[in-house]
Amino acid sequence: KMQRGRQGSVLALLLLGAQVGAVWVNGTQKGVVKPLRLFMCITGQAERLETTSKLENFVKAQHAKGHIVDVAAVLDPRSDPRYVNHIQLEIDDFSKAEDPLEIFKPYTRYTSHVVYTQPENPEVPTRYRDGLMKDSKPNLDPNERAQNHVRQFASIERCDDVMMDLEWKAGEKYDEVLRIRDDGYILAPFPLINEMEEEDKPDIVTQKCDNWFGVNDKAALMTRASARSYFQGFFKEVFLRTPDKDTHNPETLTLSMFKHEGLKFKEVCEEFPVTCLRGRIKDGNACLHMRMLDCWNQTFENMGFNVTNTALPWCDSDVHFWDYPPQLKSVQ
Repeated sequence: KMQRGRQGSVLALLLLGAQVGAVWVNGTQKGVVKPLRLFMCITGQAERLETTSKLENFVKAQHAKGHIVDVAAVLDPRSDPRYVNHIQLEIDDFSKAEDPLEIFKPYTRYTSHVVYTQPENPEVPTRYRDGLMKDSKPNLDPNERAQNHVRQFASIERCDDVMMDLEWKAGEKYDEVLRIRDDGYILAPFPLINEMEEEDKPDIVTQKCDNWFGVNDKAALMTRASARSYFQGFFKEVFLRTPDKDTHNPETLTLSMFKHEGLKFKEVCEEFPVTCLRGRIKDGNACLHMRMLDCWNQTFENMGFNVTNTALPWCDSDVHFWDYPPQLKSVQ
């Protein structure tokens, strides 16, 4: 009789757990399913960090669907420029004395701020530095530029560590991962890979516009199964492999790395509307940096999106930059 009682109690708990497990996703009850577990890792410098678009168009948007979101940031605390684009942004959402991820906390399970001081003089393989000399940026020293890229790759690799730390803390793995630059700007919410048609699902999604003859490296949405290959792949590509002969910038290096890692990627436009910022928010001159005009204009038309209605304008230097040849075709 006692054994039957225990069995009955266990059955009741299982039934209760099934009822609790039923969640609403995209307004439709999916039955006994868990919400998706999402991880966003922001990399770069504290001085350039933008948080408003990341909060509104990713964290809040996914939280509203019932998903679990964790956010990490691997940031260099120094104010001097450490990356190629030497334009500092005023920190718009927090003061230096505060936790830069405080704004995300009401909508996340865990946050993790990794203070990561970038190496002063990182080693750079000669073949990669020489490859950058093929790129048309005469105002930048190839060796300094290559070192800045290596610093970026070092920050990206740290995302792998913090991702596993948070998974250990939660006792479960993530379903999808978003890696985005500090100055990355999300124009609108976007679908997750899990929401795509089954036969269409890639390992990684990137923005097609501004891919500079490779793969746009400002942000990437990926499955958890491909995240480690992505986070660790840049250093492998630079130091352990011979990148494709056409590699001459981070975008073409990213394309070479995807191929060598065997990652199935998909370039999209309106389904992943992520660009980056230029200027100073404090001075009122911050703007959206988008160079491939035809591609972005077509994207906005497909979205029914008016860039003039956003909080920040399109950079004048981009809107009137007509010499760059339109690149509408995908590299795939």
